Amino acid sequence: MSKDCFICVYEGVCSGRKNAVNITDCCVPEQPLRDLQRRTKTAAEFIDVTHKYITEIKNKSVYWTSCN
Repeated sequence: MSKDCFICVYEGVCSGRKNAVNITDCCVPEQPLRDLQRRTKTAAEFIDVTHKYITEIKNKSVYWTSCN
């Protein structure tokens, strides 16, 4: 399985995951998040949507759940 780190919200700021062949499920896709954020009307909604989305993705990831 290959990773496309360019679609990840953490692209450019993660350290070590991009080239680690044993880490395959660390990606948090950016575009679905941006679509959700675009539908918000307040800063509080924006923050809530962002937190919920990232948490849901990370909860499905072996990599992220092992970091907790």
